[in-house]
Amino acid sequence: MTLLWPRLSRSTASSLYSRIRRNESLEPAFSHDLQTFAEVGVRARSNDVQALGTAVRDCAGHYGFGDNASSKYASTSARSFDKAVTPILLDHLDLTWSEASAGEVWSFIALVALPDVTEWRWPGSDNEQRWIGIDLTRHQWSRLWWRGTVFRGHEEILHQLLESEVDQIMSRRTIAGNAAYTTALAEAYLASLERALDGTGVSRRTLLRDLLKRARRTPAYIDVMALDDDAMANLVARLIDESLKALTYGAY
Repeated sequence: MTLLWPRLSRSTASSLYSRIRRNESLEPAFSHDLQTFAEVGVRARSNDVQALGTAVRDCAGHYGFGDNASSKYASTSARSFDKAVTPILLDHLDLTWSEASAGEVWSFIALVALPDVTEWRWPGSDNEQRWIGIDLTRHQWSRLWWRGTVFRGHEEILHQLLESEVDQIMSRRTIAGNAAYTTALAEAYLASLERALDGTGVSRRTLLRDLLKRARRTPAYIDVMALDDDAMANLVARLIDESLKALTYGAY
C-alpha cells in the first residue's frame, strides 16, 4: 500500500542541516514537530519510520556503520552499500511517483529518520543536496530510490553502468521519467560498447553524451510512452547507430 511520508519544509530542513555544518550530530527520530503531509492518502506512522531506520541501519552495519569506520570508508564500500540498500528502500518506501518527486519527503528521511546513516555515508561532505531534497538526483536516498524504481526488474543493466553514467542518465528527466525508455536505452548503450570502442577512438563518455542528446530530443516528435517493446528496441537501436555514425564520420 502506498503511503504518504512526512515532509520537512525547505526552511526547517535548512535549519537542521545548519547543525550538521556546525559538526553537531542529529539524533534519529520517528517524527518532527514541524512535519507536514500531502493532503490526500494514508499517512506513514512512526512504526513505518522506525522499520525503515532499522532495516537501513542493519544493512549499513555490514559495511562498517556503527564501528567508527567513517574515516576508512572507501568509495568501493560506498557503492556496495548503495547497491545493497536500494531494494530495502523500495521495500519500505512504497511511494507514488508524485510523492517521490517531493523533495520535502526526502529531507525528512535524511534529516529526521536517517541522519546518522546519511552522515556516515557522506563523512565530511558539505554538499547540502545530499541531505535536503533540492536535487533528487543528488540526494542520498532519493537518487537510490529513483534508480531502483526506474530499473526495477532490470537491475543487471543498472549494475553494469558506471556511477557517472547512471548520474547522467537519471539527471535527464525527459528520459528517466519513462522507465521503459530508460532501460531500453541503457541496455542498447551497453550492448554497443564493444562496437563503439573497437578501434574507433570513441570513448564511453563521448558516446553516452551524444546518445543522451538525441534521446532527449526524440520525445518531442515521437510518443515514446506509446511504443511497444519491439518499437522501443528499434528506436534506441537507431539512436545508437546515429550517434556512432556522427562520432565516427562527423555526420550529425
